Amino acid sequence: MWGRGLIPIRNGLVVSRCRMSVAGSSAEIDDFLHTISSATTHGSVKNITVLETAPEFFKWLEQNPVKSVENFINAARLSINVKSEDQSKVFLRINKIATSILPSFYGTLGPKEIVEMLRFALQINTKNNISSDIQKLFLEKNFKTVDLHDVPFHTLVMLIRYSDSSVDQKVLDTITDSVLLRIEKELGNAADLLTILAGEGVTRSKWFYNEAFIRAAEKLVPVMGLPEKCALLKHMSIHRQRNRQLLGAIVHSISTSNQCLSIPQVVSVVSACASLTYYPPKIAKKISDDLMKNSNVLDNWNDIIVITDSFVRMRMGDQNSWKLLVRWANENVKQANVVQLSRFVSGLARIGEPSGKPLAKVLRPLLAKERALKQTAWLNTVYSLAYFQELDESLADSVLNKSFVDQVMSSTMEVHDRLRKAMTLMLISSAARVDMQDKYHGPTVNKATFASYGITFDAKTIRNARQLKYSSNSVECDGIFLKSLFKIAPQDTHCSLPNVEECGAFVDAYVMPDEKSELLVNTSQWGAKKPRPLFFYGWMQTKQNVSNMTSEDNILGQEQLGLRLIRAQGYSPVVVFKSEFDYCSSDIEKSTMDVVTLPTSLNSQADVCVIADDLLRMVDGKSKQGTIYCVFTEDVVLQQPFKLFYYTKLKSVTQLNNDFIKNHGFPMWSDYHSASHPRMARRNGDYIKFNFFQGPNGRNDGIIYTWTDFHGGEHARLPTQSEFQLLRAPNRDNKNLYMTITAESTTVMLLSEKSFGSYLLMKENQRKIEKNHVTCMIVQDCSVAMTMFKKCGHAVCEMCWARNLIEKEKSNVTEIKCPSCQSFDVGRDQIIRLKLRQGPCPIDMCTPDASTYGAVLVPCGCRIHCKHLADACTKYKNNPDDLARKLKSCPYDACKKMVEEVIPLKQG
Repeated sequence: MWGRGLIPIRNGLVVSRCRMSVAGSSAEIDDFLHTISSATTHGSVKNITVLETAPEFFKWLEQNPVKSVENFINAARLSINVKSEDQSKVFLRINKIATSILPSFYGTLGPKEIVEMLRFALQINTKNNISSDIQKLFLEKNFKTVDLHDVPFHTLVMLIRYSDSSVDQKVLDTITDSVLLRIEKELGNAADLLTILAGEGVTRSKWFYNEAFIRAAEKLVPVMGLPEKCALLKHMSIHRQRNRQLLGAIVHSISTSNQCLSIPQVVSVVSACASLTYYPPKIAKKISDDLMKNSNVLDNWNDIIVITDSFVRMRMGDQNSWKLLVRWANENVKQANVVQLSRFVSGLARIGEPSGKPLAKVLRPLLAKERALKQTAWLNTVYSLAYFQELDESLADSVLNKSFVDQVMSSTMEVHDRLRKAMTLMLISSAARVDMQDKYHGPTVNKATFASYGITFDAKTIRNARQLKYSSNSVECDGIFLKSLFKIAPQDTHCSLPNVEECGAFVDAYVMPDEKSELLVNTSQWGAKKPRPLFFYGWMQTKQNVSNMTSEDNILGQEQLGLRLIRAQGYSPVVVFKSEFDYCSSDIEKSTMDVVTLPTSLNSQADVCVIADDLLRMVDGKSKQGTIYCVFTEDVVLQQPFKLFYYTKLKSVTQLNNDFIKNHGFPMWSDYHSASHPRMARRNGDYIKFNFFQGPNGRNDGIIYTWTDFHGGEHARLPTQSEFQLLRAPNRDNKNLYMTITAESTTVMLLSEKSFGSYLLMKENQRKIEKNHVTCMIVQDCSVAMTMFKKCGHAVCEMCWARNLIEKEKSNVTEIKCPSCQSFDVGRDQIIRLKLRQGPCPIDMCTPDASTYGAVLVPCGCRIHCKHLADACTKYKNNPDDLARKLKSCPYDACKKMVEEVIPLKQG
């Protein structure tokens, strides 16, 4: 019956009883959605009469003749509860009564009666005359939203439910606006929510783009039963309504539910998530776990196909789920038809699940008799056999012959789709040659085959191939992989452009490491040797919910096949995963350090510098460790050990003075009178490697470190290494950890692991790394300049600037000008502290000459010693804002602040 499964409660609200009954027994979520949305939501009526058959209804009608609008509404309410096989007779009688009785009351009817009559008229027959007459009456009386405030909310809901295209749009808009106006206060149960969404007359976007509806629906999600949540999620999927706020609430609620999803619910949820491209790890885990719990009731190939297709779209990598599906398919393979088995095997090949090989072997002889599949489906099926190495000559010939190639390539004019099919055919052709070797004598394809279809594999084609792999989002490849690659392998000299190989595999880049030194060889020296192709796989190119993030089994099927075929050509590919970059524990480990020479008293010499980046950030990432290389750029004699010290986060460490650092901190090794310490006398090119690890119980327990001393001379091959040492953390957690170097900042470079690799590469190529040194404009040979005036671009050291301020103060001079040009008032808001990060240029590893001063970025203060940036400053001299917009952010990964201004540095 229409009211089945609903319990009336006070205030006219209705709640569902179906959370315990309907979903557990229903074979389809659709049945539940239909039941719940068709149910009457009328308020409770005491001792309501229930008539199930036409004779019972007609007998009741004789005893209670319709003489008023109220009588009609009561009769209509009873008619909708009659059994479905008798409803046509009953509805015909109600329609006759309405036609003969209701027109006489039109003049006296108010909005409440008109809306309620229209609600039943639509449910009985949306296209009958009485329904049209009531709509005309509604329009004649010119009812507005405010006029409907007395109409029961459930009446409006049911009118929406039975509305369709036959309902006048003005009437429907007024009803809809009234519902939205009251929905937050009066939408009290999932039945009403699903009833509203079941209406065909109102576009779904009217609801899902309305904030009041979303808020009301979101409030209901926590109190919904699991079947209702699944029904709502599937409803959103069917109508492509991807409101992330509501979608997130539903998925989170399902993911955290203690109830187990039944197989129909698993099918519904997984297909909805795949369709809406919304599958956070928690819902994937819920689906996998509940699929395992219900494995004994899997009995339908159609369900298996839907789950498999959805898993492929979600890039599901959970091995237990795939093993379950493959095992079930092997046990029930005889019940599958060719199309079902073909779709299942194709799905396994797309996701890259090698355990499907036995099923591919079963499928192969069946395909010899089955050629009725569509061209694209047939191509995908033959590709899946190529993936599983189950091709035979006839199947390869069926897709590589000239006729089929012409048909499949002519079936679409979309550039990317054509290229995808061409690359698939090249993969199949290469697999046929590699796997069957001398046994295959059929047709083949290569790059030249597709020139007649506009695919010439030029720069434009390569760009399209790149878009096929990375879709519209290449941030991971460009911003992580290529950015890191070009720092150690400049594109113009040591790295070759991306390409599509003859086997159909897309290669991101090529490099050639020297076998002895392991450094990269210049492209001009490659000769006939084969370079090493680089393959990058980001989040979108790998399976999800896997345990081993860096296994080649984690990449998708087509990429696995491409790697196998490119190895067969004699290449040795390098596979790089995005997850490997996650082990660069934090920003500080990705770039050069901010090393500062601290201020001294006016009469003493600066001989201590500090790393102004917090070392604790290095050990906060996934690897829980970080590395710093201290490279000496001059011959120097160390007088004191390096030190570690904790300092408050609330103040800048650069404001400390030299004497404070000398007298505080924890020595990183014993003094130079003991045996275990780095060498005191350092040569240009020597370096000390420092490894930092989290404390025994995490970063709050302190930091563990060790150092390794690499020095020149006869001991160059015998580095000295320390034991592991622990520096306990202070009790308070508002501290940063800093490292001090007992040398002036211009005598050392502090580099991360990656920057050190760039340093070695430039050193091997005999490219000199210029010191990031700025000369003081007051006294040329004093300490390094650390204070720059933004208006003129001149810089002075801390010591000279302090002397200058003292002199001005003694002379009672209020206006302070640049000591070099005397042109501008340099108040405190016009001063910026320079950050001189030593090491290779962070933009392009260029080698600036002596005349290149570079530029300073505002507000971070990082000085970029780059000749190309200096040239850009000259080019954009009259439009400096354009340059700042082009640069966007500081190229040092340890900084990455947005650039507001680029100021050319002046040294004269």
